[in-house]
Amino acid sequence: MTASPETPDSAVAPQSAPAPDLRDGVTLINLYSVTADRQATLAEALSALMDEAVRVQPGFRSSRILRSLDGQTVASYAEWDSEADWKAMFRDAVVNRHMEQVLKLANFQTKLYALCSSHTKAERED
Repeated sequence: MTASPETPDSAVAPQSAPAPDLRDGVTLINLYSVTADRQATLAEALSALMDEAVRVQPGFRSSRILRSLDGQTVASYAEWDSEADWKAMFRDAVVNRHMEQVLKLANFQTKLYALCSSHTKAERED
Protein backbone atom coordinates (compact mmCIF):
# COMPACT_ATOMS: atom_id res chain seq x y z
CA MET A 1 0.00 0.00 0.00
CA THR A 2 1.28 3.52 -0.75
CA ALA A 3 0.28 6.79 0.86
CA SER A 4 -2.44 8.71 -0.94
CA PRO A 5 -4.80 11.53 -0.02
CA GLU A 6 -7.25 8.83 1.13
CA THR A 7 -4.63 6.84 3.09
CA PRO A 8 -2.79 8.66 5.88
CA ASP A 9 0.97 8.09 6.10
CA SER A 10 0.50 6.41 9.48
CA ALA A 11 -1.48 3.63 7.79
CA VAL A 12 1.36 2.75 5.39
CA ALA A 13 3.22 -0.39 6.45
CA PRO A 14 6.93 0.29 7.02
CA GLN A 15 9.23 -1.05 4.34
CA SER A 16 12.29 -2.95 5.49
CA ALA A 17 15.49 -1.34 4.29
CA PRO A 18 18.01 -3.43 2.37
CA ALA A 19 21.05 -4.46 4.38
CA PRO A 20 23.78 -1.82 4.09
CA ASP A 21 26.95 -2.59 2.17
CA LEU A 22 29.71 -2.40 4.78
CA ARG A 23 32.64 -3.15 2.48
CA ASP A 24 33.53 0.54 2.68
CA GLY A 25 33.59 0.37 6.49
CA VAL A 26 31.43 2.34 8.88
CA THR A 27 31.25 6.00 9.79
CA LEU A 28 30.65 7.10 13.36
CA ILE A 29 29.05 10.48 14.00
CA ASN A 30 28.82 11.78 17.55
CA LEU A 31 26.90 14.94 18.39
CA TYR A 32 27.88 16.50 21.72
CA SER A 33 25.60 19.04 23.41
CA VAL A 34 27.72 21.55 25.27
CA THR A 35 27.55 25.04 26.75
CA ALA A 36 29.36 27.72 24.78
CA ASP A 37 31.92 28.23 27.55
CA ARG A 38 32.93 24.54 27.35
CA GLN A 39 32.91 24.06 23.57
CA ALA A 40 36.61 24.77 23.00
CA THR A 41 37.60 22.61 25.99
CA LEU A 42 35.50 19.73 24.66
CA ALA A 43 36.98 20.06 21.16
CA GLU A 44 40.48 19.97 22.69
CA ALA A 45 39.58 16.90 24.81
CA LEU A 46 38.27 15.09 21.72
CA SER A 47 41.40 16.01 19.76
CA ALA A 48 43.55 14.62 22.58
CA LEU A 49 41.45 11.43 22.59
CA MET A 50 42.06 11.01 18.85
CA ASP A 51 45.77 11.89 18.98
CA GLU A 52 46.71 9.90 22.08
CA ALA A 53 44.41 6.88 21.92
CA VAL A 54 42.21 6.38 18.87
CA ARG A 55 44.65 6.92 15.99
CA VAL A 56 46.59 3.78 16.88
CA GLN A 57 43.56 1.49 17.15
CA PRO A 58 43.21 -1.35 14.63
CA GLY A 59 40.63 -0.51 12.00
CA PHE A 60 40.72 3.27 12.56
CA ARG A 61 40.91 5.25 9.32
CA SER A 62 40.36 8.96 9.99
CA SER A 63 38.44 11.50 12.01
CA ARG A 64 37.33 15.11 12.07
CA ILE A 65 36.16 17.25 14.96
CA LEU A 66 33.80 20.15 14.23
CA ARG A 67 32.49 23.00 16.37
CA SER A 68 29.11 24.55 15.63
CA LEU A 69 29.10 28.28 14.99
CA ASP A 70 26.47 28.82 17.72
CA GLY A 71 28.77 27.31 20.38
CA GLN A 72 26.27 24.64 21.48
CA THR A 73 27.49 21.53 19.66
CA VAL A 74 30.66 19.65 18.84
CA ALA A 75 30.51 16.89 16.25
CA SER A 76 33.02 14.13 15.72
CA TYR A 77 33.15 12.13 12.53
CA ALA A 78 35.28 9.00 12.35
CA GLU A 79 35.73 6.31 9.73
CA TRP A 80 36.42 2.70 10.77
CA ASP A 81 37.03 -0.54 8.90
CA SER A 82 34.17 -2.22 10.79
CA GLU A 83 31.73 -1.89 13.66
CA ALA A 84 33.71 -4.60 15.48
CA ASP A 85 36.90 -2.48 15.26
CA TRP A 86 35.05 0.55 16.66
CA LYS A 87 33.62 -1.51 19.55
CA ALA A 88 37.02 -3.06 20.32
CA MET A 89 38.46 0.40 20.92
CA PHE A 90 36.53 0.62 24.20
CA ARG A 91 38.65 -2.18 25.68
CA ASP A 92 41.62 0.23 25.66
CA ALA A 93 42.36 1.85 29.05
CA VAL A 94 43.74 5.04 27.47
CA VAL A 95 40.56 5.49 25.41
CA ASN A 96 38.44 5.04 28.53
CA ARG A 97 40.51 7.52 30.53
CA HIS A 98 39.98 10.16 27.81
CA MET A 99 36.28 9.34 27.54
CA GLU A 100 35.85 10.02 31.27
CA GLN A 101 37.04 13.58 30.63
CA VAL A 102 34.72 13.98 27.64
CA LEU A 103 31.71 12.76 29.64
CA LYS A 104 32.38 15.41 32.30
CA LEU A 105 32.01 18.11 29.63
CA ALA A 106 29.00 17.05 27.55
CA ASN A 107 26.20 14.63 26.77
CA PHE A 108 26.25 13.04 23.35
CA GLN A 109 24.44 10.87 20.82
CA THR A 110 26.24 8.21 18.78
CA LYS A 111 25.21 6.66 15.47
CA LEU A 112 27.03 4.39 13.04
CA TYR A 113 26.41 4.89 9.34
CA ALA A 114 27.09 3.01 6.12
CA LEU A 115 28.31 4.92 3.08
CA CYS A 116 25.62 5.55 0.45
CA SER A 117 27.54 7.86 -1.86
CA SER A 118 30.52 10.19 -1.88
CA HIS A 119 31.04 13.41 -3.85
CA THR A 120 33.97 15.70 -4.55
CA LYS A 121 34.18 19.01 -6.30
CA ALA A 122 34.08 18.90 -10.06
CA GLU A 123 34.46 21.52 -12.73
CA ARG A 124 31.21 22.71 -14.26
CA GLU A 125 30.59 21.46 -17.78
CA ASP A 126 29.06 24.22 -19.91
